[in-house]
Amino acid sequence: MGIYDLKINRTDRTLGIDPDDVMFSFKAGRGNAFTLSLSDGSGRVISSSVLTLADAVCFRPGVRLREAGSYVVTVVSECGDQASLAFETAGKPGKAIAADGDCLSPVFFKRFSLSEIPEKARLTISGLGLYRAFVNGKRVGEEYLTPLMNDYGECVRFQTYSLDGLLARENIIEVYLGNGWFKGRFGIDGLGDRIYGDRFYLAAKITLGDGTEISTDESWQYREGAIRENGIYDGEHRDDTLVPGESRPAIPADRTFRFVPEYTAGVTAYETEKATLILSPKGEKILDFGHNAAGFVRFRNRLPRGGKIVLRYGEVLQDGCFYRDNLRTAKAEYVYTSDGTDKEVEPFFTYYGFRYVLVETDGEVNPEDFTAVRLSSKMDQTLEFRSSDAKLNRLIENAKRGQRSNFIDVPTDCPQRDERLGWTADTQVFAATASYNAETYSFYKKFMRDMAYDQNVYYDGEFPMYSPSLKGVCGPGGAVWSDAGVIVPWMLYRFYGDKELLRIHYEGIKKYLRKLCRGDEERRDGHLLSAPFTFGDWLAQDGICAQSMRGGTDDTFIRSVYYYNTACTAAEAAAVLADPEEKSFRELAKDIRKSILDEYFSKSGRLAVDTQTAYVLSLHFGIYVDKDKVKEGFRDRLRKDLYRMKSGFTGTPLMIRTLFENGLSEEAYRMIFNEKCPGWMYQINLGATTIWERWNSLLPDGKISGTAMNSLNHYAYGSVAEAIYRSVGGLQLLDAAWRKARIAPVPDFRVTSCFLRYDSPCGPYIIDWKVSEENRMTLRVSVPHGCKAEIVLPYSEKSPFEVEEGEQVWEYELKKDIRHPFSADAKVLDLLENEEARRAFAETLPQAYAMSAGENEEFLVMNVRAMGYLAMFGAAPEKIAELDEKLRKIGG
Repeated sequence: MGIYDLKINRTDRTLGIDPDDVMFSFKAGRGNAFTLSLSDGSGRVISSSVLTLADAVCFRPGVRLREAGSYVVTVVSECGDQASLAFETAGKPGKAIAADGDCLSPVFFKRFSLSEIPEKARLTISGLGLYRAFVNGKRVGEEYLTPLMNDYGECVRFQTYSLDGLLARENIIEVYLGNGWFKGRFGIDGLGDRIYGDRFYLAAKITLGDGTEISTDESWQYREGAIRENGIYDGEHRDDTLVPGESRPAIPADRTFRFVPEYTAGVTAYETEKATLILSPKGEKILDFGHNAAGFVRFRNRLPRGGKIVLRYGEVLQDGCFYRDNLRTAKAEYVYTSDGTDKEVEPFFTYYGFRYVLVETDGEVNPEDFTAVRLSSKMDQTLEFRSSDAKLNRLIENAKRGQRSNFIDVPTDCPQRDERLGWTADTQVFAATASYNAETYSFYKKFMRDMAYDQNVYYDGEFPMYSPSLKGVCGPGGAVWSDAGVIVPWMLYRFYGDKELLRIHYEGIKKYLRKLCRGDEERRDGHLLSAPFTFGDWLAQDGICAQSMRGGTDDTFIRSVYYYNTACTAAEAAAVLADPEEKSFRELAKDIRKSILDEYFSKSGRLAVDTQTAYVLSLHFGIYVDKDKVKEGFRDRLRKDLYRMKSGFTGTPLMIRTLFENGLSEEAYRMIFNEKCPGWMYQINLGATTIWERWNSLLPDGKISGTAMNSLNHYAYGSVAEAIYRSVGGLQLLDAAWRKARIAPVPDFRVTSCFLRYDSPCGPYIIDWKVSEENRMTLRVSVPHGCKAEIVLPYSEKSPFEVEEGEQVWEYELKKDIRHPFSADAKVLDLLENEEARRAFAETLPQAYAMSAGENEEFLVMNVRAMGYLAMFGAAPEKIAELDEKLRKIGG
């Protein structure tokens, strides 16, 4: 393969590019030297650069491009391969106009005539709150919820669209406006509506090929539209029987905005799906669209004039009936009154999180008339994963769905209830998983911009609980939450290798670290941070009581560990950017680490905070006196907890990765495949199609456990996918932009084969492994051009070794018997989860089996051989030996 995936700013957008923000990237299947040339609309070469393969992931041309210009970028390799991409930089959207404040949902419009139909025409446009544009009755563009969500005091984005083929001699442009985040009800802190403004605004310009411009001004008019109510949370009401209101002239905007070209790939529809009709025990007509997602329902209107249809959105059924109480105050509905026209109808200015839709109408409900339109921020899907275990595959699919559902311009916590905020802890714990799954560069670049603005304008160096912060209404995030401002920029550099982007956000990392240092010094904390506020190990299972929001891990320990990580990350970033402050940051990190060791570890190396999360943080961040002592304590803690998750938002996202990385793969697999609550497989067994907010969002009988804070589409705990990709699939990042990776799969009797393909910025890594019935491992690996991989063959005597690009295969006999994992030394809980092993146990040692399967769960973490020491189990040595022989013949 030659040169491919030539892109600007890592998106498919080629119209309306910011002339001050142009970054090229491409991939190559061969060659090491390239020439990148940039030509203007006349064909004149304005820039030419010789690149190496290392430059392919991120190259800025170093020339200032003009506004509204046409350009072609061409890359030619030494091998003669070539790729070109035409693009246009953004112009300006025209001056802003407004509607009177009493307008519910205006439609701005302008009629104009052309002497001839142009071959080329562009529309640059923005509208607040949200807009949807039509030219001659045809929708412009394929993006939704424009101009999207950020702090509108920082900027208002505008989009550029092609009008080629839409114009005639007589034309009308109509732009519908809705409330959106700018003007509608939004937020959880009592803000209500009108956070950013109390009027509707429009700025637009049509530019023809000959330079003619048609811009927003007082010659435009507006009227009341058919949309009578609209909001992100509550949905939309539309009445097409209304007579269009009297036209009124647009008025000049009463405020100014900083309009900037769109800098993301936008929000688009990535798939559609038809429904199955369910008739509930109450007689309700319910549409089931198969799985939870974000978006809306489009339907074919067949109602007579005046006919009405109401769609109500929900995530789950209860006793076979529609349910939506967990959406709290969000109405999440669509109400439509028909004008009798046969046409497709959909909401303009809202979206929903849903699987089920209740349909209320006097007419017949034909499921073929209803289509789910699923929305997400546009990004290439970069990871393919499948294993021998169907439930593990389902877990990965659920994590991916949760990501798509919650990546709606902002990484929201949930897409359905009256929240949908960019919670910073959720963002940082999932960032690596997200970046395996998809091309997240432009998405997180935008979120980092949001966080930087919040930090500088509202938070005096800290980062907020969520971003955009809705004009600083929420508090600082504290440890784990605020750390998104450190972890996400570093993660993005590691995945994509953009030093310039890291340089921009390095300033924010340093500012945050200095804020922590000042507080440390002022309180005389001695590097053990007693403040500021933190949510701690949020929603952990080891708090004061079962309903506790905060877990049992000491808050000061958590703060101090993340303080240490911030200093370490600042030092690593300084090293990349050749900043001499690296030394002082490393010295600070060393001092913080010593303070943590002195306070929380015994002289022999025992960790004094005996919680799952504390062990995870100690091992993950490398803070310990004696690593083996900490691992021993961790293993014992897990055994006491019956290998069930007790950690919360701080510990859970790192749990499985930490276990794998510290040689505790047996414990890692046991916790992944635990089918009791709390656990991922518990959710899947209850039919989850996305990741839940709470481990027990649904109780074992399928009843919802509560309504106050209970989302069934909350992606954060889907961060376990990163650990699965790293250690089950076996792909781990070593060098920035994936120029070097480690390939180290860890097979287990529960997972005996796996295929993983990751389309990295340098090209695809492919790992395909399988353990045969004879316990022989076959590992096939493909490394992209110009990259290297460190190979770690599992359960082999061969030391790690390095390979170059290309495909290679290894086959050998494993030193550990993966296919026959059971014996009298196995944990009882492992035997009970295998039907054949369970039966052998019950038949050979009926008394021990009955006690193990009873109410005393402590017996689950014993092994059968240990039961021989206690007469109450009735496990005679000869019977244990008999069972051992049977178990060793059973395949996993």
